[in-house]
Amino acid sequence: LNNTNSKQASADIPSVRTALKHVYSEIWVECVVRSPLYQPNELEAAGESKEGSGSAVGKFDIRSTSFENRLDAYITSMPWFR
Repeated sequence: LNNTNSKQASADIPSVRTALKHVYSEIWVECVVRSPLYQPNELEAAGESKEGSGSAVGKFDIRSTSFENRLDAYITSMPWFR
């Protein structure tokens, strides 16, 4: 690629900053923050279980949203993911 083509190619690929903004505003906010069950500081951490120690009781389980599926679909659609 010459310099002009490489600039065009890089302009077609979303920057990491742009991708992160999309993940936050279009996926996280839409799937998690706008959920009526979401309460800040009440997310169940990965690996926490509602059984056992009881530390996750009453916490919002992100798996109850479409966040993971939408995030996965978005990330795998990026040209730089391949």
